[in-house]
Amino acid sequence: MPEIESLPIVFLIGAGRSGTTLLYKTLSLHQNVAYLSNYHNKYPHTILASGIERVFRRYPGIKLKSWFKDDGSAYFNRARELYIKAIPQPAECESVYQRCGVPITPADRQDVSAQSRECLRRTFREIFRYTGGAVLLSKRTANNRRIGFLQSIFPEAKFVHLVRDGRGVAYSLLRVNWWADHILFWSGMTPSQMLAQGEDAIDLAARNWVEEMKYIEQGLAGVAATKVCELRYEDFLAHPHAQLDSLLRFMGVEPSTDTHYRASVDALMLKPEKVKWMTAWTDEQKARVLSIQKDTLARTGYL
Repeated sequence: MPEIESLPIVFLIGAGRSGTTLLYKTLSLHQNVAYLSNYHNKYPHTILASGIERVFRRYPGIKLKSWFKDDGSAYFNRARELYIKAIPQPAECESVYQRCGVPITPADRQDVSAQSRECLRRTFREIFRYTGGAVLLSKRTANNRRIGFLQSIFPEAKFVHLVRDGRGVAYSLLRVNWWADHILFWSGMTPSQMLAQGEDAIDLAARNWVEEMKYIEQGLAGVAATKVCELRYEDFLAHPHAQLDSLLRFMGVEPSTDTHYRASVDALMLKPEKVKWMTAWTDEQKARVLSIQKDTLARTGYL
């Protein structure tokens, strides 16, 4: 690839239900953090989406109301008012990758054509240019399996890895409405299909975390340590300001450049969560999950 201008880009990765959506939105509240929005997802081939985002990025009150529920939750499971839907909000934007011909799980770093690689870099460069900001932040769960591929296209990229106790992840997966019909990348089947074949629901959720973490660990092994910042979900909730300040500086953003940012984070009322799986699961269920996740829990410091 010929010499190209540097692009300040950060990829936020982490297993599904690890809190990446909450962290993505919270970091994007800072006016100097540009992000991929729902407009980019719907119109990946136009710069209009970036212009719309740029207009709203300096209005923290509007972002708070449209991105989060009153209790600070970043997840919407109900219909939102039309005017709220019209406000850009951070999104995963798989359509941006699809438009450039990027597969969900590249076999290796060379598993994509030169045209697709240039398309993706050009698209991200244009999004960053027209949205403004000091850095472009992107969160996409499928990127857990694209780390090596993304690094080969964006050698200057940094990665933020949000880690959560796999037992909490499994418990959370079983309580979202999309899980049952979600195709598991490691099996090619949905949990509903696998349950019909005699699999256990808790076992599937437990294994999904292990499989996602496997790809993340393998991908990050090829990234320089100076370009990786790992954060525990539990620490983020317990000490949000300290963790966010550290993350923003890692990303290349000085937190104090946005005088409203601290108040915006305070409004989310972030606090540690109850460890619900400990009381919800039987001893036998806990033992089964531990047998599946034990090695990965140990590597990530949860045992």
